[in-house]
Amino acid sequence: MLISVIICTYNRSGGLLTLLRNLEELDVPPCIEREFLVIDNNSTDATRTVCEPFAQKYSGTYRYIFEGRQGKCFALNTGIRNAKGDILAFTDDDCIPDRRWLAAIAEEFVANPPLAALGGRVELFDDNHKPFTIITRTDRMIITTASQILQNPHIYGCNLAVHRRALSAVEGFDLGLGPATRSLSNEDVDFLYRIYRKKLPIAYSPEVLVYHNHGRTKDSEIEALKYAYTIGRGAVYCKHILDKDVLKLAYWAVSSSLANILKFPFSMKTFKKEMGYLSPLLRGAYFRLLNDFLPGKNV
Repeated sequence: MLISVIICTYNRSGGLLTLLRNLEELDVPPCIEREFLVIDNNSTDATRTVCEPFAQKYSGTYRYIFEGRQGKCFALNTGIRNAKGDILAFTDDDCIPDRRWLAAIAEEFVANPPLAALGGRVELFDDNHKPFTIITRTDRMIITTASQILQNPHIYGCNLAVHRRALSAVEGFDLGLGPATRSLSNEDVDFLYRIYRKKLPIAYSPEVLVYHNHGRTKDSEIEALKYAYTIGRGAVYCKHILDKDVLKLAYWAVSSSLANILKFPFSMKTFKKEMGYLSPLLRGAYFRLLNDFLPGKNV
């Protein structure tokens, strides 16, 4: 089995170096072949310099690829096109995989041949960081509902593995979503939802583990990230709004916030809280409409 690890990076050479050093320490059984593709998304820091020694030391195993079109989804799709593996594993430049990360991924796909996509546990790397963008479930599970992807995500793109058959069923990552677009995020949510909609098996395994070294220690940083994620959610809802499951989720998201405002009409705290959710949600939907009707506006 050949596993292609795809790492998209932008101006995080320090974190990338830590990741690449940890990838050298992975426990990989002899039955697993692997390659590591670093997709440099137009970085202006020392990213190329960091990658060169690894590409020289492990010629053919570590590959540096420059993608000058700004946007994470450009980089992700470039990685997919260049990957040779049967399994494509995605992680981020602020993550540290567990030593058995690749072995656990391989075990899941061997044990369940129809499996199309696999997510895993995301723990904090540093306890001083805010406990956000982590998944700490310890039970293995099959993804069976749209809400497990769209509303309460059980899989994050920083710890995602996909069988090549899934890539034949869906068209890569949406260039109108993700970092460097107006929609800011949720490119991984949209990608997984499209796999789910094709009725392809998706699983979560706690044994597939990465540690998130995100570095956020302030409440303001988390609020900004929540805002970006909600914009992305609004964009994904708008994109798939004709799907019954998505329409239902979008309806309850909007109606429950409006109901709270009407329930406490004189509470400024309630109004600010609910509008703090509704505003970016509707903003994301608007950006998606721009993307669909005015192509090229988001990227």
